[in-house]
Amino acid sequence: IRRGLATVVPYQILSLFTWRDLQDQVCGRIVVDVQLLKSMTRYAGFRKNGRGRINAFSPHIKMFWKMMDERMDNFQRSKLIFFIWGRSRLPVNRQGFERHFTIMAHPASQRSNKNPDQ
Repeated sequence: IRRGLATVVPYQILSLFTWRDLQDQVCGRIVVDVQLLKSMTRYAGFRKNGRGRINAFSPHIKMFWKMMDERMDNFQRSKLIFFIWGRSRLPVNRQGFERHFTIMAHPASQRSNKNPDQ
């Protein structure tokens, strides 16, 4: 394994990392950093009745982040990340993100007061 890894990362650089640091760099952190995810989130769509675009201050978006912060444990956050991205861990930092996390308003919810899932 070490020889194969050395073909990608020189031995001299490997010695700078502990195995946990290297794991975090390659696989992402086990603990979901909600603030990092929040900072890498974009919002798309319009508010009900055409009153502007949704944003971080929209009531349902604030509720989403409150749930992520206060009600979900790390296991549940990892499952949500896996459902959204197909991976259960976030990158270590902002530079590791290939694309932003996007929360979109469902178009059916903009047309009426009915539940869009029905």
